[in-house]
Amino acid sequence: MTSILVTSISANKTTIPRLPKAINRTFDIKQLPGGSLCSIVPYRKPSNRPIPVFECPVTIEEIKPVESIPVKLARLKELLYSFGRSAAFCDDLSEVQNIPNWSIFSAKTIDKDKQNSVSTIAYNPIVMSKPTNYSTIYKTLLLAKEVANALGQSHISVVFDMGLLYKALEIVWIQDDDLKGVIPMDGGMHLLMSIFA
Repeated sequence: MTSILVTSISANKTTIPRLPKAINRTFDIKQLPGGSLCSIVPYRKPSNRPIPVFECPVTIEEIKPVESIPVKLARLKELLYSFGRSAAFCDDLSEVQNIPNWSIFSAKTIDKDKQNSVSTIAYNPIVMSKPTNYSTIYKTLLLAKEVANALGQSHISVVFDMGLLYKALEIVWIQDDDLKGVIPMDGGMHLLMSIFA
């Protein structure tokens, strides 16, 4: 079962019903939390595969990263803490000891009037099929696309193990129009294995 993290902005707009607690300790298909199982969308490989289109890599000038105001404030807070803790600006080292550690410093600099928002976690429906089946992977990618559309995002990443990643990449490559913005990614273990190998 996978979960999605709903941001506070969309969590206020969307009400997510609570999952009922299962009475039995055994797995019964008729009494699954969330009501029912997810239906499988059949997927058939096309006989003619499309020719890949290779694009030039994007440069940093084309991206033009923009920092949001909360990120800038967090960086300034960290810079202020680093300057306060460094001994370069103090004649006496006992003055450095007057600055509290990071957790206390961060807690004291939080705006008390600002209300912190609460995030909501919603669970995707259960797909009862073999994970190596192309239809199961295709349904998972379609669910990820629906989640991205519901959250108002243009892109969403889906993490697979190496055995399923090549099938997911093949499906996204062939079904480019239906799955635009869905980015299959390698799991953390296989990513580290490819780096350290």
